[in-house]
Amino acid sequence: MTQSNPIFLALKWSAIGKLTGQFISWAITLYVMRILTPEDYGLLAIASIFTSLLLMLGEAGMQAAIIRSETVETEHLRRLFGVVCAGHTLVTLLLIIAAPVVAFVYDDIRIMHIMIVLAINAFILMFQCVPLALLLREMNFKTQAGIALVKVIVQGGSTLILALNDFGVWSLVFGELISTIVAIFCFNIAKPFLHMPKFEFSEVLPELSFGGYILLQRLLWWVNQSFDRLLLGLLLGPIQLGYYAVGNQIASLPKDKLGQILNQITFSAVAKMRHDPKHLKHSLLKALEIMGFLLFPVFAGLSLISENIINIILTDKWSNALIPIALLSLSMPFRMLSIPMSEAVNAIGSPKIILKSQVIGVINVVGTISIGAIWGLLGVCLAWLCVAPLNIIILLWLSKPHTNIKIRDFWRAISGPFATTVLMYLSVMLFKYLLPALTIQFPFIYIGETSKMIYIQDTIMVILIGITSYALISLIVARRSIQHAKSLFLGFRNN
Repeated sequence: MTQSNPIFLALKWSAIGKLTGQFISWAITLYVMRILTPEDYGLLAIASIFTSLLLMLGEAGMQAAIIRSETVETEHLRRLFGVVCAGHTLVTLLLIIAAPVVAFVYDDIRIMHIMIVLAINAFILMFQCVPLALLLREMNFKTQAGIALVKVIVQGGSTLILALNDFGVWSLVFGELISTIVAIFCFNIAKPFLHMPKFEFSEVLPELSFGGYILLQRLLWWVNQSFDRLLLGLLLGPIQLGYYAVGNQIASLPKDKLGQILNQITFSAVAKMRHDPKHLKHSLLKALEIMGFLLFPVFAGLSLISENIINIILTDKWSNALIPIALLSLSMPFRMLSIPMSEAVNAIGSPKIILKSQVIGVINVVGTISIGAIWGLLGVCLAWLCVAPLNIIILLWLSKPHTNIKIRDFWRAISGPFATTVLMYLSVMLFKYLLPALTIQFPFIYIGETSKMIYIQDTIMVILIGITSYALISLIVARRSIQHAKSLFLGFRNN
């Protein structure tokens, strides 16, 4: 790897900041789950479905427009900021109006109160848009990653303190609000934009047109990501939805925490490389291969220890979350691999392609999950295993004229890591099946509950066997992926 590859250079600081913060965040998140109830997470999941939809519309795609602009002037930024202010204000009003309607549909007044507080969070986010976009446009990921780390720590800490003081679902709501306020403050110190907005929308029509496509994409993305929760909430109620939401949250912890930064990195880096198609194709395929090499085994391992996570960390009250954790984990790598492809096409300036792929993807999601929902949580989880790979194939097929990446190029990039992970998964399952009584004694570990000790030992063995088998099989099946991952590591160390 050389310094000329902006995707990998950007990944360095983003990975350092994100991974540091996420180890803290994951620990706090899992501990909070022990305190709160499935109903708490179900209530927040219902409220967040509609809040996330309107929040996407509020930003109006202006952040992407700023990042993609060749030059930015203060007066122009003020006009774009005016669009953002108008959008977020409208979103806040719509959330307040919609809150009682949603509460009536789901027959729970608490949802209305949660949505009103989340509306405040949506309103103040307007003050983050321009500073964050300017940092991303400059590819200043070191500062952005540092602020993200602060936000994660503040959100986790405040949520934990509130949960310990019996705030229930409000621990999650106020934890988000507090961390948003802190992040906005930090962004405006790092890249201040202390100017009043200008509401001259006629002067920013090209940006509004580009942002319009981005908004349509995000609306379709929302349907893609939220339809399962929307349907399960209506069919099964907040408690069962809580099991699914927490199972999905655990299964997608790496995806949710790293997916956003992958969006930002890819869009910003590809925007700089969009006039060099050959370099773009090479960088994207290399990034996809390295992502596959890292993501496939991580999510497969998460699936293998899903039962142990519940028994060791979450306690028996979350036993119904086992199926979502185990099955949704297996779909996550494909959902994450679609991120750099989508953002690359957007940055090139072809959002219509993403729009087409998302329309087809939404049809797949709605149809497959609706059928799967007949069998409850299990059916929905199995539906995702079918939908996730299919959607990325559709995206590759439609974006080929712009990225020059064919389906077989993508498969060639990820086939080594994918095959290695399948063999690793089968090896671990075979070991657990053939040797169920084999345990390793660790006299230096004292756990009061014998059953918990057994689960801890089993987890350690699964991890050790998984790492060993993956490493050995990779030497045979995925040598090129090892070299690319090695070059990434050396690049991190040298830069």
